[in-house]
Amino acid sequence: QLKATRHAAAAIRFLYPPCDCTVSAVSIDRDRLPSVIDTVRALAEPGEVLQLPPVAHVKCRYGLIVATSDDAAECVAALDKAASAVTLSFSPLGSVASE
Repeated sequence: QLKATRHAAAAIRFLYPPCDCTVSAVSIDRDRLPSVIDTVRALAEPGEVLQLPPVAHVKCRYGLIVATSDDAAECVAALDKAASAVTLSFSPLGSVASE
């Protein structure tokens, strides 16, 4: 039988572009990340084409953020704040660069 050794919460958020696009850069301002953020990672490389569902699902993600805390609400709030610290620079497919 398993016995809990601690009580904690965790949450994960994947970041998606606002439209189908070609990635110019993914930048992370680590100074703006809340202390409960464990992991933040760029998942897309410059030149990569990201297409939203229904064309793609998993492969259209440009970022990943993980938070852990004693409180689930704190994790969710931290993910909201951390998402604004990750910037996708891109060109919409068939268009010029945007930020």
